[in-house]
Amino acid sequence: MANFQTIPDSNVITYKFVFIQSNPAPLDFNSATGSQSTFLFGMPAGYAVCAVKINPQVAIVGPSLATMTCSVGPNSSAAYYAPAYNIMQSAAVQITSPLLEFQTTAHDVNANFLSTGASINAASAGQVEITVQIQPLP
Repeated sequence: MANFQTIPDSNVITYKFVFIQSNPAPLDFNSATGSQSTFLFGMPAGYAVCAVKINPQVAIVGPSLATMTCSVGPNSSAAYYAPAYNIMQSAAVQITSPLLEFQTTAHDVNANFLSTGASINAASAGQVEITVQIQPLP
């Protein structure tokens, strides 16, 4: 699902994650409820998120799915770094620049998916890319 990239000669670290739902597998959207939180990476203390991009490459579709959104944040606040974004579309991209939002302690950063009309695992097809850039605080 994920790969790690570092930009040379920069203190910015870029994480890129791809969530795919296809038949046959992979089936990254697998929750039998209307929500799914997926661990992306551990944010070290002293680092801050400087940008988040949620990019639906192929719109999420599925029987009875009315809506499906994605947000990015730590366990304590699901949309702290990127607010909920409609991933049942492929013509738009959400890019947020949280102005170096950070927490003073190390924490997990998660992709959080919410659906209405059906459970998350009702998604039958789709692909979403999530890119998160972090950098150390001065």
